[in-house]
Amino acid sequence: MDINLENNATLPYALLPNIPIELQHCIFLLLDPLDVVSVGSTCKALRDSSNDRTLWAQILHQTSLKNRFLLYDDGQSVPIRHLKHAATRPARMLRRLQHHKTPVASQESQSITEGLTPVQTRMISPNSEHRIRRQSSCLFLIPGGRFLVSSIGDSLSVWDLDSSSPTIIASATCRAGFVFLVTPSRDQRSFRISVSSNRFSTTGLPLRCKLTIYTFSPDNPGHLECVETELEAQRDYDLSVFTLVDDVFVYLHRGNVHAWNFINNKFSSWSLPPAYVDQQYPEIFIHETKQLVIIGERYVLAWDIPAFVGLKEYHSKTAAGHTYHGPMQPTSTTPIDLSLMFSQLGVTPEPPTILPVFCETTHDWYNSFSSPTSFDIIWTSTDDPHDYFTTIDLKNRNHKKDCSAGLGPTFKLLKLGTATDDSRCLDSWRLCDDSLVKGCYRGDQYAFEVIVAPQDNQSEESEEHKIFFARLGVFNTGLRRADDFDRFWFSFDPGSGRVCYLSEIEQKIVVVDYVGM
Repeated sequence: MDINLENNATLPYALLPNIPIELQHCIFLLLDPLDVVSVGSTCKALRDSSNDRTLWAQILHQTSLKNRFLLYDDGQSVPIRHLKHAATRPARMLRRLQHHKTPVASQESQSITEGLTPVQTRMISPNSEHRIRRQSSCLFLIPGGRFLVSSIGDSLSVWDLDSSSPTIIASATCRAGFVFLVTPSRDQRSFRISVSSNRFSTTGLPLRCKLTIYTFSPDNPGHLECVETELEAQRDYDLSVFTLVDDVFVYLHRGNVHAWNFINNKFSSWSLPPAYVDQQYPEIFIHETKQLVIIGERYVLAWDIPAFVGLKEYHSKTAAGHTYHGPMQPTSTTPIDLSLMFSQLGVTPEPPTILPVFCETTHDWYNSFSSPTSFDIIWTSTDDPHDYFTTIDLKNRNHKKDCSAGLGPTFKLLKLGTATDDSRCLDSWRLCDDSLVKGCYRGDQYAFEVIVAPQDNQSEESEEHKIFFARLGVFNTGLRRADDFDRFWFSFDPGSGRVCYLSEIEQKIVVVDYVGM
């Protein structure tokens, strides 16, 4: 919105110069950050108050809370232009995507060829003697875009990308295994890096694998706090699903749920009832800090997390391979009824033409704040040249008289042109102001595309106008097939307008910015 206060004295905004600065700041905090910039550039009387350092530190704080960015500075030591840049980046990136959009309803991926023009592209050399390889390298761009976590060979590093030259500000000797998970602390002022490693005896026999959790805080750069424990598995890739929310790491292994509070070093575990063991569980999360939810192919299961106990007591009861609490019935069970899904979506496919596949997701960062909880299915009809991408949102159903109280699914459908040779791979979603942005990798074209949808579905606009599709760019990662795509090789943060990916060809970490200073 363009606001010109000088030429329209009838607007309520024209009264702003006559009120105290403190009240002006309160009003500015209710506006979109880009509108505050517009006010300062068009109204001389408000130029000074709209460029106040304390005001922009508050606006940046609001933006960080809204987008789940890391909170690391009060803004008093940062130039005001940097504060403005950081506070307006989500809105500016959304504006760029909107100017480049194609409605999903009319989208045919073959017709989209050009991406956004980067503001700058940088290549940085990893601090490792090991080569960048698909099997042993991964990275994660922290929401907000300043910090990047990389694991290459035996080197785990935290990078500061906002410095004049990207530098490593904390590191550890650690080879990340199947578990590579980055999640925030509850106060958003630090983040945790969870990594697993397989271990072997001197005779080559596998031992129980190890989980290490590192904690990094921008207030204490150069240092990674570290705690570790053994997992109930000899190979970390035997873990079905896992997550870390707040102070609890939880995972599913062979029909048993294991939880570890790594702050108190206390443990808990229980077994799934036999009726629920024989199915795949692609997603797990902790809902509102108290309830564990596991999403399966046929059910959404939820438990109230049982008591944690100390290590000595825990081992005394689980030494024989039992779980501490034994089999536990879920507190709520919600069937995933595909026929109900199709009915809500207004389609009537005939099995066996439907081939549903659960999409791998990385919602763990946002689940720490009880953000919108969803998981995704992509399915194909052999009679229709389209992929149907379905997001299933879980909503609370805690009415006292509702016997099915718990988490219930609602469905939303996107229809995408089928990629050649099934080369499309859907990545996780991220927050960007009031929108959800989901990545979509096209291996046949080395292209990364995004789907942008509103968080709030209460808008009266049609789905065709609310949801749109845009190509971000073409990136030579060296990964052509969808099966080759690894979500930890490529990390896009729409809130900062920044992409980071590993280039096996260049043996570099590539940083691409789409929003300038």
